[in-house]
Amino acid sequence: MIHLREIRLAKYICLLVVILTFGLDVQGQVCTGNKGINIFKDGDFGSGASPLILANPNIAPGYTYTTGLPSDGFYSITNNTGVWNLYPSWLSIRNNSPDPNGYMMVVNASFSPGVFYDKTIQDICGNTLYEFSADVINLIKSNTANHSDPVIDFLINGQVRFSTGLIPKNEQWNTFGFTFIAPENASSVRLTLRNNAPGGFGNDLALDNISFRACGPSAFVGIDPEKAILLCTDDDPFTIKAEIQGSTNPRIIWQISRDGLVWDEYGEKNALDITHDNFTVGTYYYRYLTAGDDLSILNEKCRVISDEITVQVLPLEYYITDSICSNQIYTLGNQNINTSGNYQATLTSSRGCDSIVYLTLKVIEPEVNFVEYDEICNHGIDISQANFTGGYFIGVNNAPSNYVNTLPYRLPLKVGIDNDIIIENDNGCVYNFNVSLPDPMEVLATLDTAIISTNIYQLTVQSDVKVTNINWNNNDKLDCNACLTPKIKITEDTNISADLVFENGCKLSLSTLLKFKEIPKFIFSNIFSPNGDGSNDVFYVAYADGNIAIKNFQIYDRWGSLVFSNQNGLTNDKTSGWDGKINGVDAGVGVYQFIIDTEDIFGYSLGKYTGSITLVR
Repeated sequence: MIHLREIRLAKYICLLVVILTFGLDVQGQVCTGNKGINIFKDGDFGSGASPLILANPNIAPGYTYTTGLPSDGFYSITNNTGVWNLYPSWLSIRNNSPDPNGYMMVVNASFSPGVFYDKTIQDICGNTLYEFSADVINLIKSNTANHSDPVIDFLINGQVRFSTGLIPKNEQWNTFGFTFIAPENASSVRLTLRNNAPGGFGNDLALDNISFRACGPSAFVGIDPEKAILLCTDDDPFTIKAEIQGSTNPRIIWQISRDGLVWDEYGEKNALDITHDNFTVGTYYYRYLTAGDDLSILNEKCRVISDEITVQVLPLEYYITDSICSNQIYTLGNQNINTSGNYQATLTSSRGCDSIVYLTLKVIEPEVNFVEYDEICNHGIDISQANFTGGYFIGVNNAPSNYVNTLPYRLPLKVGIDNDIIIENDNGCVYNFNVSLPDPMEVLATLDTAIISTNIYQLTVQSDVKVTNINWNNNDKLDCNACLTPKIKITEDTNISADLVFENGCKLSLSTLLKFKEIPKFIFSNIFSPNGDGSNDVFYVAYADGNIAIKNFQIYDRWGSLVFSNQNGLTNDKTSGWDGKINGVDAGVGVYQFIIDTEDIFGYSLGKYTGSITLVR
């Protein structure tokens, strides 16, 4: 007789009970035990067929929602930053989930540090230990210099619980988390995320997979949960026993599932062991829920879930017909197979019984049928079908893949280059091919810029085809948002872009970075000697880079009386300065105060300057 094998559950590290010790929360630590379900359903930002959420979700106080490329102080909810003509420094990424249509939050940091996410989390259990976690990625490419990194504070009910420190430019998602105790009798908590560094040149990020889970004891089985317990149809009942230490009366609910998704209660409540006695061929999943008291065990928001174990009942003989692609390996027992044929394997269960598996395997050489299309400003291929089924990830030239459920699919391509295309289905079948589209019928257009005055740019579109419509995306800073040659005055480095439509129907987007230059530094003497010796006889404004308009030049004596005034003079012009006379009479030796206003040729102020000048003879 085969003896029943007991599976011992690991000791609890802690129980899910009311924690009152010292009245302090645990900060900056992840949960060391098992966790409950994620009670925050909005933390993954949802999923949809559209690459962008069009409606403002109103989750970012002080930020503006946009469906276009977010500028400083703007955010978007999207599944792929590749939907935009990205800034040169930004990563092209997808959301951090297996769902190709899942959304993430993309944040272009505001000029000033501040809150970029604020949400109330409902259905919290008071006096319960929770783990918060979120995935964050620095959007700046790793090889980009002079861009700051985000530093995020996570706040619960207005109190800082954890700070990330500098989030590195490592081009990968980083998970941050901490534990905290919900206040007594609380039914909700407020989550706030704050960027502690100013934007304008970096500090841009994406956010995904925010979760709140009850944190409880370490609840796992004493065997490798990755390995199934193999039984045969003629085996004996199998006992799974829980041994829980640290509590005299733990609460337990066992559950069973046939698919790992839908779970039903199994056995008696608070029983320390259960028995598997169903020997119908198939797979069975077991787990248990646990908590520290009767009320918590009934509330899914408060209890935690153990690791799962799998029991697989094998027939004495069974037959499999399957297929793989030529780039794949099929594992049968201890055999790794990559050629078509018939195979056999004997599987020995943990209880000692044997099952014989007969496999008929077909290896497929992946093939894809497509035709090229070539329209004005619209080129690519129509993929009609493939000999391997499933959903497909389709990528071009190492860009992030697009996911499509079925074929046919129209894939736009660039002309005049070799396009390397990879198609992979859900099962890992891969097909690579190359498409080159010669004789491009594209519009050649450029966005030219020229500085016509200090920090005033003249923008010009040059094109080999007539532009019939143009829309500048920074229209609040332009003197004209629908003309080909607008002017713009900037106060910081500014990305400018335009969407163009040409007379042949083509559409194109152009962008460039306008660099901000510091306001000119003028030179003022602090002493002059108007004695007629030809040296330092005039007090005037010097400027090394050319002549700048002086709107107003005034000098006052120590009693506040105006002794000199000149409007509309120029820098570097001695005739615009003071010659040390008052109404044609030599002024007395002493200290005088000056006020000078400067402006550029368009009338924009370049600053007001004040100071003192000493007159000597």
